[in-house]
Amino acid sequence: MANGASNANDPTPLAVPGSRAAGGDGVVNNEALPLAVPGSRAAGGEGAAPKWPHVKCNGCDTIAKWKKIRSMKVWEHYQEFMTDQDDSFTWAYTCVECLAKELECTEQEAKARILGASATPAWARGRNAKFKAAFQNRREEFPGRSRDGARTLVRNDLVEVLEPLAEFAARKLIQLKARQQGIEEYDKLLVEHRAVKEKDRELTIIEELENWDQVLEKPNAPLAFQGKEGAEQTFNAAQCSDEWVNADFGALGAWHVCLQGWGGQCPPCGAVMPSKQWRRKFEGIGSSKQERHCVCCQTRFRTGHGMLVEVRTVGVSTFMLAEVSNQDVEDVRAMYLDKNLNPKNHNDLWQKIPDFTPIDPRDILRPVEMHELAITEGFDMGAVSKFANAQRLKAVLKWDWDQIFSLLE
Repeated sequence: MANGASNANDPTPLAVPGSRAAGGDGVVNNEALPLAVPGSRAAGGEGAAPKWPHVKCNGCDTIAKWKKIRSMKVWEHYQEFMTDQDDSFTWAYTCVECLAKELECTEQEAKARILGASATPAWARGRNAKFKAAFQNRREEFPGRSRDGARTLVRNDLVEVLEPLAEFAARKLIQLKARQQGIEEYDKLLVEHRAVKEKDRELTIIEELENWDQVLEKPNAPLAFQGKEGAEQTFNAAQCSDEWVNADFGALGAWHVCLQGWGGQCPPCGAVMPSKQWRRKFEGIGSSKQERHCVCCQTRFRTGHGMLVEVRTVGVSTFMLAEVSNQDVEDVRAMYLDKNLNPKNHNDLWQKIPDFTPIDPRDILRPVEMHELAITEGFDMGAVSKFANAQRLKAVLKWDWDQIFSLLE
């Protein structure tokens, strides 16, 4: 879920560098850009604000369309607690000439940097790299921890557990391979752009790159809930399902964890709870701006804290830590939910998603105690746990979400 704040006075959305749409950890999120650019009269400067989609370079008087200029979010305040003021940030714009001076490169290279950082290709490039790595580094063993200590899962065990997701992973793989081909073609054009000498060819390449930018939107889009009312909101709500698969042979569940340690000044919070038990900032279940806050320390969830994964096979649970799940694999889960729960909309899906807690967390988790709670109402205390020993899990190789595709190919 997104960490950014939106500008209610600006209806023009744009996926920007740093957001999940640009290759970060989090759901594709289009965030609003301010019409009053830094340095303009509307922003307290001396010059008149250019009309969108034009923006003014911070370093000189150059005005250009936002796609022809580098845009960077500059954070002024990041909301940590729910009682804090909302996130606030400004935008810094850098034209080709100023960027070339900053990077000590040619203007041709600066143009290529701006084109290469375009939100959709950047997101596709980042995800494609991890997708390819999962196949190049296929794993046969998956070490973890169980109540009896160290335990290693083998590939066949996981394939059987994940079998109910196979048809949806196959559908997604077709899309991901199309995206892989697309971003590779895009990057070939970027390489040519860096070396091209003829102005006409340079302009043609830029036009082709802009066309590819639009083409790459399709293989980035979720397949789940297509054609249903509020598909995007329903996809966002699907992220609250901690149960990825639960069948006769086994189950896989994953929970966001709070490891807030205030820069190492305190031991990590170590709270683990179902998605429905986190304190939500907004009432809208399907909001792309939704934030979740820990009921133990009240701080905002950070994607860097990751997740706890439980794989249940032959009656035994194995636990691993993981990065936050990415949009590609979340789409596989969402398609699974779409078929099995058949929700009418995001509110219907929210009601149908159960609170799924770890099946056998002994020696891994312990029940939370009342004195450890900063928030005491509005959630099920019995569903909240604390790590018994997080250090043991940190020593284990992390679960890689993209391995689901290599396991089910």
